[in-house]
Amino acid sequence: MHEWPGVDTTGQIISRTEAEQSWPWLTVRWNTDPPKTGVYFDWQSDGLHLKSAAIDARSSVHVDFLSGAQARRLRAVTGEALTRAIGCQKGLRPAVLDATAGLGSDATVLANVGCSIWAFERQPETAALLADGFRRAAEAASEFIERIKFTFDDSEKYLRQANHGVI
Repeated sequence: MHEWPGVDTTGQIISRTEAEQSWPWLTVRWNTDPPKTGVYFDWQSDGLHLKSAAIDARSSVHVDFLSGAQARRLRAVTGEALTRAIGCQKGLRPAVLDATAGLGSDATVLANVGCSIWAFERQPETAALLADGFRRAAEAASEFIERIKFTFDDSEKYLRQANHGVI
């Protein structure tokens, strides 16, 4: 298991114990100052970010379903091509196995329109960002989050046992 550097200047959004329980697949060595090189996690007031020491300190990868572009996409989802492509129709919301969840943009859109989602992500860094986004959505009582089951693993192990309508 790879140990990641992490920066915590805000006094922990959630406790380190909670982070370790939420993301047991990810080991983070927390510091108060950013590293001089490489990629690192950064706790900010709006959650977990992944940053690069080589790029502008303001730029980062962050999963946010409550504000920004993804929140706007969730609010305006009704006629989206994705929902039509998987077969959403009046009264029909297929179950979906999202084999490559990534940062969760498609999974949340589909859950938001009523589909039941089983989302997989196998990259530990991406999975931690996604889990943090899901955690904050649950804390905000976002209704769609109740329809998402998230698993950190390679979905290939589960495809044979999947009885979902759409993969």
